[in-house]
Amino acid sequence: MSLTTNELAAQLCIAPQTLRAALCRSGSYFGIRPAKLPGGRLLWPDDTLTRLTNSGPTPERSETAKRAAAASVAVRRAKAVA
Repeated sequence: MSLTTNELAAQLCIAPQTLRAALCRSGSYFGIRPAKLPGGRLLWPDDTLTRLTNSGPTPERSETAKRAAAASVAVRRAKAVA
């Protein structure tokens, strides 16, 4: 059985629009692509939760983590100088 966008979003504790927006921007949500049904509905694979919670860092996550770390260092340096 596949998950609807609303079901998956509820289990991930995010808004359904977050999934739709990521799909629109990059064609996937952290590398996972849903099946598109007639009428515009999306069905996400059964193993989506497992893949999102048990996988290692993806390139998207790694870049985000790098930017966050760099920003944190910059803020600490700015505070130290002030």
